[in-house]
Amino acid sequence: MYYMVFPLAPIALDNIIVALITGIVSFAVAYSTARATQANNAASAEKIQAELEGELRKQLAETDKHVGELSHLVSAEQRQRRHVESKLYELEQSDNVKTAYVRAIGHWLGGLCGVLDESWMDEHPKPKLPDEIRTAIERTAEREGLSVDKG
Repeated sequence: MYYMVFPLAPIALDNIIVALITGIVSFAVAYSTARATQANNAASAEKIQAELEGELRKQLAETDKHVGELSHLVSAEQRQRRHVESKLYELEQSDNVKTAYVRAIGHWLGGLCGVLDESWMDEHPKPKLPDEIRTAIERTAEREGLSVDKG
């Protein structure tokens, strides 16, 4: 086996050393630049994160404020609704009492007409209480002590 040996000229050795030093320095510069960029990016990311957190806290505070206002409005609406429902129930009861009284008077007048003129009763029969309100009216008449026929 023959090896070929290339003699290195002194200038070529200087070139290799310069190239190695340049390479090492370039690597060191690139490494330090990368580290500085990474540190800068991390600092920028932290700054952006802090700004976003601040903005989110501000939005959350505004949202909490609006939720509080809406909660107050909902509570007021519920109170008003309960009041209106209570008033409606009172009015319905009042109407039931009036209807039960009119019905009791009608039965009383029917009995009176039957005593006075039975033929008139045959020609003018008493109107029937609608089934939709019969139960409520009969219950109210009973509670109020009014006398009505259940027919």
